[in-house]
Amino acid sequence: MRTMDKRDRRWIDEMVVELRLQDIKGGVIGDAVTSVETHLAESGESAQETFGDPREYARSLTFTEAQRERMAPADWAMAIGPSLVGLAGLTLSTAAVRAYRLGTDVAVSVGELATLVLLVGVVMLVARRLRPILERPFVGVLAITVAVAVMAATAVLLREPAVHLPRALAAAVAVALLVGGAIVAQRVSPRLTDPVIDPRDGRDRYGSPRGEAAGRALAGASGWLILLVAVLLGLLTWFTA
Repeated sequence: MRTMDKRDRRWIDEMVVELRLQDIKGGVIGDAVTSVETHLAESGESAQETFGDPREYARSLTFTEAQRERMAPADWAMAIGPSLVGLAGLTLSTAAVRAYRLGTDVAVSVGELATLVLLVGVVMLVARRLRPILERPFVGVLAITVAVAVMAATAVLLREPAVHLPRALAAAVAVALLVGGAIVAQRVSPRLTDPVIDPRDGRDRYGSPRGEAAGRALAGASGWLILLVAVLLGLLTWFTA
């Protein structure tokens, strides 16, 4: 019985990536991988010799709609919403600290509001167009760089105040956004995982139990990390404003 080498494992990894891009469920991908591994072990051939290009092979497989896990708008909102809420709270909290330090109201500029809207659009576009970005990394990096530059320029150039808020109200809203985003992120993170399960033993093919727990903990803690950053930026702003 032939043992798979690094080339076979790399081939399988590329197949898994292609199946992920097709929105195939993790358990179904696990079945497909197991089928390939079983055939290779019995035939003694390499994956490239037997199945050809891994991406083309993945595209040749037929799946039912029930075997796909397409993310609805609500799922995207659940995935990126807490982080965006936390970033909004981060921006507002820094402005509130500066206002307290200078004794003024909080002025939210047109550029800051526009930048938040642009950020939402960029995140959604990247999520929707993940395949072109993975297939052409240079183009993807260039597009994201341009988007970041546009957002930065928008924040700098559009400095006209869009809304004035009392310091206390701005601080309260900022805390609510930061804490609320952190709590929601911690609660929804377990629902956003879809591991590639090996049907033979039920394990996650791409993670150890310790790694899975660490990944879930990191995803759940992302909101609290934004809160910590907000505190540090607030202290920096207070002493430099």
